[in-house]
Amino acid sequence: MASRLGWTVGITADDLVGAQCRAVIGLAPQDEKWLAGQSYVGVWHENAEDARKRQEALDVVAYGKYQALVVSPLASGRLNPPDICLLYATPGQMIILINGCNIPATRNSNGGVVAKPRVPIPWGRALKTGEPSLFAAVLMRSGAMAACRTKKC
Repeated sequence: MASRLGWTVGITADDLVGAQCRAVIGLAPQDEKWLAGQSYVGVWHENAEDARKRQEALDVVAYGKYQALVVSPLASGRLNPPDICLLYATPGQMIILINGCNIPATRNSNGGVVAKPRVPIPWGRALKTGEPSLFAAVLMRSGAMAACRTKKC
C-alpha cells in the first residue's frame, strides 16, 4: 500500500502472517519454539538441526524494542528521517546498489537471497545492526529489495 498507493501504513504483530515475520523485526519473542524452526523442516531445511542453526544465525531486533512499524513512501517526507528505507529494484539495479554500498573497498555489504519477500529479514538486520542489508528477493518480475539504514546507505 505504501509503495503502490502512496499511503502511510502502521504495522502491528497482528498484521503479519506468521511468527517468523513478527520475530525478526522484534514484534514477537524469539522463544524456544521460534528458535527450533520446526515449521521449516522438510520445507527449507532437511532436518531440525539445520532449521535451528538458521534461526539462531538470523539478525533479529530484540523483542519489545518496538510495538509497531510504520511504512511510508520516502518522497512523502512523512517519516523524517526514517529509520530504514526499503528499495525495490531489478536485479541489475541491485548489483549497482550492492557495488555502491561496498565503497570503500574495505567495507563488505551483508546480504543474500530470499524466496519469500514478505519475510522482513532485511528489515530486521538493518534495524538491529544499523548497516545496509541487501537481499535480492525472488519476485514474479525478477525484482529485488533492499533495506538500508538511511544514514549509512
